[in-house]
Amino acid sequence: MCYQNARPSPYASIRLCVMSSLPPLLVLAANRGFEASLARRCFPAFTHEYGVDPALLTESFCGEEWLTFLAERAGAEAETVEEPQAKRQRSARSDEPCLPVYPLFAKAAARGAPAASASAPLGWAREQEASQHEPAPLREDSSLDLLDLANLKVFGNRAFRPKQRLICEAALAGRDVFVLMPTGGGKSLCFQLPAVLSAGITVVCSPLLSLIQDQVSALLRLHAGPGADGVPASYLSSGQSSSEYAAVLRELRKRRPTLKLLYVTPEQLVHGSRLNEALAGLAASGMLARFVVDEAHCVSTWGHSFRADYKELRCLKQRYPRVPILALTATATPRVLQDTLQLLSIPRAQLFSVSFNRPELRFAVRPKVGTRAGLLAFAQHVAAGYPPTASGIVYCLSRDECAAVQQALCAAGVSAVTYHAGMTPRQRVQTQRDWCTGAVRVACATVAFGMGIDHATVRFVLHYSMPKAMEGLYQEAGRAGRDGLVAQHTLFYCTADHMRTVRLLKRGRRRGAGLGSAASQLKLAEAVKAYCTDTRRCRRVMLLEYLGEAFSAQQCRGTCDNCQRGLGTLPAGHDDPLPGALDKAPPKAKAAKKPQQKKKAASAGGKRKKSAAPPVPPTTEFVDLTRPRPVTARASAGAKQAKAAVQKHPARDYGLPSRDDDDDDDEVDDWR
Repeated sequence: MCYQNARPSPYASIRLCVMSSLPPLLVLAANRGFEASLARRCFPAFTHEYGVDPALLTESFCGEEWLTFLAERAGAEAETVEEPQAKRQRSARSDEPCLPVYPLFAKAAARGAPAASASAPLGWAREQEASQHEPAPLREDSSLDLLDLANLKVFGNRAFRPKQRLICEAALAGRDVFVLMPTGGGKSLCFQLPAVLSAGITVVCSPLLSLIQDQVSALLRLHAGPGADGVPASYLSSGQSSSEYAAVLRELRKRRPTLKLLYVTPEQLVHGSRLNEALAGLAASGMLARFVVDEAHCVSTWGHSFRADYKELRCLKQRYPRVPILALTATATPRVLQDTLQLLSIPRAQLFSVSFNRPELRFAVRPKVGTRAGLLAFAQHVAAGYPPTASGIVYCLSRDECAAVQQALCAAGVSAVTYHAGMTPRQRVQTQRDWCTGAVRVACATVAFGMGIDHATVRFVLHYSMPKAMEGLYQEAGRAGRDGLVAQHTLFYCTADHMRTVRLLKRGRRRGAGLGSAASQLKLAEAVKAYCTDTRRCRRVMLLEYLGEAFSAQQCRGTCDNCQRGLGTLPAGHDDPLPGALDKAPPKAKAAKKPQQKKKAASAGGKRKKSAAPPVPPTTEFVDLTRPRPVTARASAGAKQAKAAVQKHPARDYGLPSRDDDDDDDEVDDWR
């Protein structure tokens, strides 16, 4: 029911935080034109429905529901004196599938804007009462259809990027869709815009909780123009409190929920019984618009980031056969594509593929010296090779490596932070915020950092260690240059890194890290090695051919180091180690010696000679990841005991300690 001028914009943010006291709800009702007596009469029933302390009900927690509750009660009381014809008209309006998006859409349509496709289930064509924030008329509104108008007024975009409009039209037509679009190509709009224009809720399955939280926050803060108060979105996760989880489920059980997008993890979507019960009710009432599978390459066992929970998403078509699926990914080979389509049970999905070529990126591979001197030389290269205000990412293979690189960069005068799975969620959020706001220049991170983060001004992405797959290399390199300006990607390679990656992949398979078959993962690592060691073929050709796209080296135009080598324009010293990398590392700081006190001998015959104690290593010592640790007598004895235990109980799985034990765990934990 519409409560006319008293009703706020249907795009008021739906937040789930509990605040302080009761008076804000009564003030809210008075400010929106409701009678005080009506608010007092309705409040006991409203608090009983929520089942919480009335002092905890605030505008931010349930303001929208409170106003809707008041409007329904006011309408019910008015029915006794309402004219029969007016009652029938109001009933017909209330049976419409969902609330309108913005009043200006209907007004623009009334001024003569062309309608969208009749096959698209648009539930917002009804005209609302005049909004108190009447937008300033735009000269071009009359020439825009409803898709263009929504893109402009809701998301602030004056034009679509390649294929975006076609994808939105196919989604609104109720078709299954698969989208291959490079990082920075605008995948989010391809499902967020149809969600805004569709009747009902769009359920988005995303692998990373941090990515989910970022997108929900961005949608709630969205303010493209007057009258635009954000897109109502929320999420479900195991980290929420019971009251927050229950509030979202209560919203899903409404006959006409106000949510437009619900983000969930694959575990919640597959195994959440209460969630699936609510989704079944939405599907039965026609209010479940579509499912969106983000990072769809995780479905395939042939993909570089296979996750077992993603494979279980095949149940979506079994449970909801009439609900369309929109799958999106930035990296998928032809084999991964076909495997994903079959596993999601959408073999006839309409396929949209955007060129993976990123002309603004510059690609290069340089030799790496895996010593402490080489690390210091790398830090000096970052400090001197990029502008002082340039923002960048350095990808590392392990947490120890992140810490070592971060220390070296800070010592070279470059502000840097670390980001990995060993940090608490609060630390990760703060690190991400500091980097995005420019408080620090460089993030030294493991694989998951940067996914879904809208930071357009990243000028360089450096791989200090070899990535495990070409898909990961492309995806991580693509986080630079999203503003369309020139950006640099450089991979620092040495043979030891490849051997280390192979060792980690074999260990991950042995420990059940969920990274797919060992043979397929080793093939992916070999492809990266071939990319690093080839000094003739165009880097773009190698990348795009691997992803299934034909590309000519002439189109590169000297934007990779191999093409520059062929043209004779490669900078001098590019194929040599970084300056200072082969020098002898400076001596480490010695710990201050403590004065030794003389001890009396146990026997009466003189003093006992004392052996010198080994020096204590400083806490800021850099970790040399290429040299094996010396095996002490104690460690050797422990290894012998472990080996004897394995021989005695061969069925058990013993994870022997190693300084790289947390490397592959970092990849798994970052996706949870």
